[in-house]
Amino acid sequence: MMGIIFRKLYDFYVLKSTWILFAVLGIFYLLRKDWISGVFFIVALFFVGNIGGRLYPDLSSKELVRGNTPSKEEINSMSVERVLREDISLTTLAGQKLSLLLAASSLVILSHFNNLRWYLAVAIEIFLFFLFLVLNYAVIFLIGKSLKKK
Repeated sequence: MMGIIFRKLYDFYVLKSTWILFAVLGIFYLLRKDWISGVFFIVALFFVGNIGGRLYPDLSSKELVRGNTPSKEEINSMSVERVLREDISLTTLAGQKLSLLLAASSLVILSHFNNLRWYLAVAIEIFLFFLFLVLNYAVIFLIGKSLKKK
């Protein structure tokens, strides 16, 4: 269970909030009867779950469904463990995949702007992908710093 606190904090703060955001956007677009965008965000929920599941390669899918990862209270009561390179690489890979998914979802949102030219949308998407990537790395860095303070 070395370093699982690091991955769990990323899962709790980043992936859970992204999942909630996609659920709200999916319901919003479905209520507006924009079926393509609504279904996209509902399907994106499964991708976020897949990204979160790959943070724990040592756990089976049944264990993940049962919630065998430590809860937030257990994390706060645990002593800080050594964070391994594997934990950082798994979290970084999850951040890269999540950045790509967030950029694709913002393309769906940008498609609702009628006067936006396609080349501007592509430029905005490339910029947003790198922005989301930098923000993910900043969150990973801050999680690592907060674990060092404990």
